[in-house]
Amino acid sequence: MENRGLGGIALLLVVGIAVVFFGVFGGPGALFSDGSADTPARSGDFYAYDEAGVLTQETKDYIVAKNNSLCGQCGSQIVVACVKTTGNTTIGEYAQAMFKSWEIGDAATNNGVLLLLAIDDNDYYMLQGDGIKTSFPTGEIRVILADDMEPDFAVGDYNAAVTKTFDRIVAHFEAAYGIEVVEAPGRTVTEVSDSDIGGGGSGTGLSVSRKDIVDFGVFVVKSVMVMLTIVIVGMVIIVVATILLIVFLMRRKKKKGESFSIDDMVEPKAPPKKNVNPYSAGNAGNAGNESERSVKENEE
Repeated sequence: MENRGLGGIALLLVVGIAVVFFGVFGGPGALFSDGSADTPARSGDFYAYDEAGVLTQETKDYIVAKNNSLCGQCGSQIVVACVKTTGNTTIGEYAQAMFKSWEIGDAATNNGVLLLLAIDDNDYYMLQGDGIKTSFPTGEIRVILADDMEPDFAVGDYNAAVTKTFDRIVAHFEAAYGIEVVEAPGRTVTEVSDSDIGGGGSGTGLSVSRKDIVDFGVFVVKSVMVMLTIVIVGMVIIVVATILLIVFLMRRKKKKGESFSIDDMVEPKAPPKKNVNPYSAGNAGNAGNESERSVKENEE
């Protein structure tokens, strides 16, 4: 009986340890994992990788042609990757792993950019190289994604979303480096070999996802609604207070037997001047002075 009791306790301990290990740590795979995501291998579709099949061939060729010119002038690379899903990996971790394994941007200056779309996850992420975090900050990336990516992405027009966002990123590099990025002729996306791509850049993942854009938009809308509510409530209070004041004044005037008008509130009337008798007891001295002054003026 004692052995059975000890066996039951041991079994409960084993189950408890297993629950904690798999529930908190995620199992042996998470405990001994190096944190890398299972990203696609770098290939000739480096500049315009479209596993999800949402980009037109024209858009792919355009992205490659622009990158040919951009990379040739300053070493920067703008990689657009459209995957179906990032699986169990967060899109931020997936983007970091892809950025590192694909070696996006110049190795010396770390000036690459990755625009990642996860179509089935309904998400996107933009990551810049460590070397341009100051010149191309997260705040600017947030504005670009909110203006050019989110509207078309939200309605499922991924091709338009990518094209507009890509053009904004190109415009940033043109301004930053003082260059003009043209469509370099003679090569399409299928003609870019592996030797043409990858400079060894890296990103730390301090960038922007769709959740950040949507949450920020919700915050702005809520802030506007709160301000409007405050304004409306304030106006209602003013109107109610004005009505109560008018009622109070009307009742007060009525008690005194006086008439009331709105003009009395805007510009109160001055009380009428009383006719003062100069010969009254209080003003006898003044009347005598006036008589003496009159006599003197006649003598002169």
